[in-house]
Amino acid sequence: MCLDVPGSVNANAPVNQHACHYGPNQLFYFHNFSHPGRPEIQHYTLVHQNSGMCLDIPNASTTAGVKVQQYPCNLGLNQDWDQSIYPPQPPGGIKFLQKRSSLCLSAPAPPSSTANSLPVEQNGCQNANNNLHQRWFIRWK
Repeated sequence: MCLDVPGSVNANAPVNQHACHYGPNQLFYFHNFSHPGRPEIQHYTLVHQNSGMCLDIPNASTTAGVKVQQYPCNLGLNQDWDQSIYPPQPPGGIKFLQKRSSLCLSAPAPPSSTANSLPVEQNGCQNANNNLHQRWFIRWK
């Protein structure tokens, strides 16, 4: 499954999971920037290539279960994502930790985890090896 913004370049559009087809609505890139006045502190946003907007937690919420949206990039902490690599043994992957809420980018948990168009949300981070709904993989295109 891939992150997907379903056919929209508008602010507040939902970010969903969808079967991967690598179309423009599924292409994202990292943008890193330094904290104003503290260049040693690095921040990362995930930018939707089609709209130029950032993955965003609405109203800077710190509540688990809040749905991720795209929103104009503003360098706010609700658009700032830390990344950490899971151990290299399978299945591997990257965990994205939301800086403001300290919650993780999460696809829907089983049993509905493989359905298209389900919203992606922030949820409590889990480190179990079988926790696939918080493991993300990068495919360079």
